[in-house]
Amino acid sequence: MARWYPAVFQKGIDIDAVDSAVDVPYDIPNLQIEYVRAEPPGVPTGFWRGVGPNNNVFAIESFVDELAKKAGKDPVAFRHALLGKTPRLKAALERVASKAGWGEPLPARNGGRTGRGVGVQGAFGSYIATVAEVEVDAAGEVHVHRIVSAVDTGIVVNPDTVVAQLQGGLIFGVTAALYGEITIDKGRVQQSNFHDYRMLRIDQTPVIEVYLIPSGEAPVALARPERLPVLRRLRNAIFAATGIALRRLPIDRDVLAGRNLLLADVWAGKQTAPGDTMMRFFERGAVARPLLIGIAVVLLIVVAFGLWLVLGAWTDGFRRRQARVFVEYLWCGPYGRTHGPSGRESHRAWPISDPCG
Repeated sequence: MARWYPAVFQKGIDIDAVDSAVDVPYDIPNLQIEYVRAEPPGVPTGFWRGVGPNNNVFAIESFVDELAKKAGKDPVAFRHALLGKTPRLKAALERVASKAGWGEPLPARNGGRTGRGVGVQGAFGSYIATVAEVEVDAAGEVHVHRIVSAVDTGIVVNPDTVVAQLQGGLIFGVTAALYGEITIDKGRVQQSNFHDYRMLRIDQTPVIEVYLIPSGEAPVALARPERLPVLRRLRNAIFAATGIALRRLPIDRDVLAGRNLLLADVWAGKQTAPGDTMMRFFERGAVARPLLIGIAVVLLIVVAFGLWLVLGAWTDGFRRRQARVFVEYLWCGPYGRTHGPSGRESHRAWPISDPCG
């Protein structure tokens, strides 16, 4: 908004950039919202339909799911307990959880990992809760089988129009989450038409159920909110199915399939200690397991060779000379020929008098 309509950029705040963040629907007693303007250099960007809430609701709902997991709570129950100040959104959450069969087991149609994701939002006067059911196969492909949405948009004048608007927006959102990537090479956008910037196809379209909540409130906008829900719910469903907390869209199939393990945690936005990351690679990836085993075997060979040289140096002249070379390489290399780590002369009780002398 700051670039396209500078008059509304007041006191360093872009009202569009903080939309749905300053008015977060949850009961959070201590809340601080900060905004930093950042313009991508050399790439003119504009509004994406749905505008400010697109980014902020994605971040908030993704983080709420991670908080629920950290607290050991069900994602629906966790949200329900925090929606006391937003009763219309709370009612939408209750309706969608009931209609979606939340908590019931999901069958794996393609032999993959299955999960349900939930999310809520209040934007442009409408209150929407949505559940997505997905399956992630071994190749990292995401199959969206079903989307259930409950909406309170005030007095509904034409129900069919509202349902159609939701259906079209949800399909648009699934397309964006799965395929909506623009790449730039040497200052030029690489995608040129629908062959390389594709849409969701008919055989990929999930079952979509829309439930309208009767309301006596004034009618409000539904031209933008309808495409917002599925991005967050789809991401949260993938999180439930795989345990991978994606922080960016569109999805990376290499990460979901375990082909890009060395970047998976960075891509997912996780900051972890190297040891913790390596253990997660070992547990999660078939590619990483033989790599770690190979590293362990090499280390064992090096240690065994060193012991063979050093222990044999007591009695064998050849191995004594080889042990000296080995010790000089491991010990003296980083610190110099004549000094150890402390900076003092190295005189130790080795069978070879001074390894660094």
